[in-house]
Amino acid sequence: MDIFRQLQKSPLLLGKSYEEMKTLFSSFTYSINTYKQTEIIFNPSMPLDKLGIILQGSISLHKILSSGESIFISKKTVGEALGIECIYATTEFYPYTFISNEKTIIILMHRNDFSNLLAKDTQLMINFMKSMYCENCSLNKKIDILCQPTIKSKIVHYLLTEYADSGKEEILLPFSKKTWAECLNVQPPSLSRTLTELQTEGLISTNKRIVYLKDIDSLYQLLY
Repeated sequence: MDIFRQLQKSPLLLGKSYEEMKTLFSSFTYSINTYKQTEIIFNPSMPLDKLGIILQGSISLHKILSSGESIFISKKTVGEALGIECIYATTEFYPYTFISNEKTIIILMHRNDFSNLLAKDTQLMINFMKSMYCENCSLNKKIDILCQPTIKSKIVHYLLTEYADSGKEEILLPFSKKTWAECLNVQPPSLSRTLTELQTEGLISTNKRIVYLKDIDSLYQLLY
């Protein structure tokens, strides 16, 4: 695998040429780690001192509650960074559990090394700030969904948020319905049952991973 070709897919390194990245990464020590499916990469008992970029595969972030319940936070794929909150964090440990969804290869670096790069490179700092903004937006969307009182309102809120972002009444789910259920923090059978109710009411229709919004106004009324 040509790691620098893969790193060109990362928003964190946007604007950097192949040769520039080779020069950047020659200035500090990094490791390339391979993780098996379901293997834990980071968890809240581990020191918050490394960040990584996914070269192959994907991972999921989960918040494990004291009750043992696991809340799905987000999924990250090739090019995306994990643990970037560690750069200027004042906390000692990772806030989530990072779990590999499949065979996943990640380049890991120490927070201090990447922090030094940010201090020297304006473009990297801009990329970092944009990445942090996207992380915050994603987390806020997740909180909005979890705050919805019913399964139906969680589904509708998700669909209308995607509609507001894309302007399209055809919503392509970027994951399976099982993963969607995890994202909404509901059981898959409950998700399927509620989707059927929404279809019966004439508000949506579905075709595999595509959800068609049939009555936007009525969907909004379900939230207010």
